[in-house]
Amino acid sequence: MALAARVQAAPWRAYALVGDGECNEGSVWESAQIASNLRLDRLTVLLDRNGKSSYGPMAGRNDVAPLADKWRAFGWDVRECDGHDFVGLSEALARAEAVEGRPAAIICNTIKGKGLPYTETVNTKAHILISDRDYADCLAYLDGVEKEIRDGCSA
Repeated sequence: MALAARVQAAPWRAYALVGDGECNEGSVWESAQIASNLRLDRLTVLLDRNGKSSYGPMAGRNDVAPLADKWRAFGWDVRECDGHDFVGLSEALARAEAVEGRPAAIICNTIKGKGLPYTETVNTKAHILISDRDYADCLAYLDGVEKEIRDGCSA
């Protein structure tokens, strides 16, 4: 899509969402190398860096750190931000859009299950199976957050 945007002189960009666990796959690095070699500056990768994969925590196992350095070594413009900070993420996206001559990667440092009392604190695999009780607690928590947002908007 990024190559088509360049060939067609189209005004749009291509975005890809990648997890850090996926960076254990050779196809990610092959694609990163091709995009860099083709100088696809209409491509932005948003990389969710939560330190988990489907096999569990990445630290001490098959971690891809130093992740930013690896993307830079492949010729990408790399930014890092707090993936939970919408302002910071918006700024990183704007900076990525201004990059010319190479693709951009934004490493979004995140916490799996951010904001949910149970999921945020559980050191487990990327996919989480929770009990009915924990599920109900998470829904109740989200209902409270929604109420706070709605009350704040009507004030």
